[in-house]
Amino acid sequence: MRLPFFYGWVIIAVAFVTMGVGVNARTAFSLLFPPILDEFGWERGVTAGAFSFGFLISAVLSPSMGKLMDRRGPRVQMELGAVLVAAGLFLAPYVSRPWHLYATLGVLVGGGSVCLAYTGHSFFLPNWFVRQRGLALSIAFSGVGVGSIILLPWLQGLIARGGWRTACATFVGYSKTGSTGGFRRAGSSGTAGNPSAGEPSRAASTRRRSRCFRVSPKSDTCRRADDSGI
Repeated sequence: MRLPFFYGWVIIAVAFVTMGVGVNARTAFSLLFPPILDEFGWERGVTAGAFSFGFLISAVLSPSMGKLMDRRGPRVQMELGAVLVAAGLFLAPYVSRPWHLYATLGVLVGGGSVCLAYTGHSFFLPNWFVRQRGLALSIAFSGVGVGSIILLPWLQGLIARGGWRTACATFVGYSKTGSTGGFRRAGSSGTAGNPSAGEPSRAASTRRRSRCFRVSPKSDTCRRADDSGI
C-alpha cells in the first residue's frame, strides 16, 4: 500500500527512537552510579571511571565503525550496537568487582552506544532527503534530548522501586527493541528515494550531475561529461 507521505519520514522516526534509546543507555550511568557506590563502597573515582572508560572505548572504536559501514552498510553496525548495549545492561547486575563494571557499562554499553549514535545515522540519513535534509537530520538527532527527558526519569523510578539491577534488566528489552525494530527495513535502503514525493535519491542526483553540465549559467544546453569526471 502506498503511503500518503514520503517514506523517508518513517526512517527519521525510527532514527529518532534509536538515538533516544542508544545514546541515553550510556548516559544512564549517572543514575546507576549512586546506588552502585552505596552497595559496593568502592572509591568514587574508580567507580566513575567506568563512565569515562566508555567514552575512551567510543573514541577508539569510531574509526573502525566507520570502516565497517563503508564495507557492510549501516544495518550491520546498528544491530551490533543493539546487541552490545543489551549484553552490557544484561550482565551489569552480576558485577562484583570494579573491572566487571568497566567491562559491562564501560566497554559493552559504551562501545554499543557509539554504533547507535551520530556516526551511523549520518551515514545513511542524508541519502533519503535532498530539499529538507537539514530538517530531517535535526528531527532524528533531537531524539537524544527527548529520550533523556522521557527515559531517564522513568529509569530513576525503576531504581527507586526495585533497585539498580532491576532497572538494568528492564532497560535491556527497551534497548534491543528500540534500536533494531525498524532498522531491518531502514538500514537496507540508505540510498533510496521517492521522486514522486519530491525527494529524489542522492545517488540519482549524482548520476544526473555526472552525466551532463550546463554550458553557461543562462543556458539550458547540457553537454555530456567526459571520462575525467567533470
